[in-house]
Amino acid sequence: MTATTSIPLAALPAPIDPTRRDQWGRYLVLPPDDDKPVGYTRATTVAGALDDGYGLQKWLATMAICGTLLRPGLRAQWEALLALHDGDPWYASDEAKAACKRLIDECAAVGGANDRSEIGTARHEITAAADAGRPLTNLSPETQADLDAYYETLAAAGVELDADAIELMVVLDNYRVAGTLDRIATAPRFRRQLITDLKTGADLAYSWHAIAVQLAIYAHGDAVYRQGPAEDGSQDERLPMPDVDLDNALVIWLPANTGRCELFLVDIAAGWEAFTHSLWAREWRKRDVAMPLEGGGFKPATTDLTAALTESLTQLKVEVEAEETIVADLPDFTVALRAWLQSRIDTIGAAGAEPRRALINEWPDGVASLQSSTGHTPEQLTLIEGVLDVVERRHKIAFPEPRPTADPLGLVLHMFPNATDVTPDAGGTDPQETA
Repeated sequence: MTATTSIPLAALPAPIDPTRRDQWGRYLVLPPDDDKPVGYTRATTVAGALDDGYGLQKWLATMAICGTLLRPGLRAQWEALLALHDGDPWYASDEAKAACKRLIDECAAVGGANDRSEIGTARHEITAAADAGRPLTNLSPETQADLDAYYETLAAAGVELDADAIELMVVLDNYRVAGTLDRIATAPRFRRQLITDLKTGADLAYSWHAIAVQLAIYAHGDAVYRQGPAEDGSQDERLPMPDVDLDNALVIWLPANTGRCELFLVDIAAGWEAFTHSLWAREWRKRDVAMPLEGGGFKPATTDLTAALTESLTQLKVEVEAEETIVADLPDFTVALRAWLQSRIDTIGAAGAEPRRALINEWPDGVASLQSSTGHTPEQLTLIEGVLDVVERRHKIAFPEPRPTADPLGLVLHMFPNATDVTPDAGGTDPQETA
């Protein structure tokens, strides 16, 4: 029997994607107060931060094994890797590990790992075209059955899709996160429209928590964002975010090639709470929590404490400016932040009865008001800030003053309570002069 060979995935043409992205696949967005586009993390990336990936890992492993058994050429490549690296190619070298990764991807693709993804992408494209009113021809019986089930299920539930809200990019500027929502729908018993997502996978059992975070991100978007043709973002547009439900979202489950469709309501209030934890988890994975032992004792690998402190403060300042974290152990900063949030609450209160009611309705469950408690956690202050963003946007209330930021010198003085500012322009005394 003649051995078959496979085509490397890198040799296959990539699908055309008009969206401008950076080298890591992040959306390129022009922030409101910047003059050049920056990469916004994809909503699906953040949503998956808390996902253990257990079900997906087992499925991908199964696909890779199937692909290996189906293609003699792939089996021969594994045999060569095993022979050349004494049966352990993964740890033999960086090059051998890279070869294993490439081969795993190729085996999984041959085993069918990409089939459902490709079919799902096609279902998204077909339903989007149909929802936009385009006539469709040359559909296979399986695809037509899926499309019929899609519309029959929506009609039976009284769900109406907004033809002007198909695959919209939304941005969360404070967090530098962006994503593309599938649809926005109107449904019985819901006063506001619902963020709506189409899922075509065979099994969503392992995905619901990530889906809740993903749809919560879309619902809390600051604006609908349209990329223009200019690479520098100068022709990009920001449009008002639709008034959508912040507690509930809708998932249309259309498992490909089954002629079946189901609707699910998703708790995105819980998803938004998990969003803040997802951001924390992403930062936690970047943190260095181990250091080598030197000279038989446990001490930092570097003895340059000044450089280490400077690096630490620089990183902390970046995190504060990016609003990825809130420094909780800084009394002056926390006081300024709480005062800033309270001033926004007062402005909403003075705007009329409707904004006040909206603030009461949207206020996070279990979170005390700023006037009744001073013990809010950083996460709770972030939740309050998110609610204020929504109410201000919904009722067209003027944007607040710039958000307070932590002063790096204040960070140093807070870390060393007995220290004073001895910079030449601060009026302090050089400790060398008094020694």
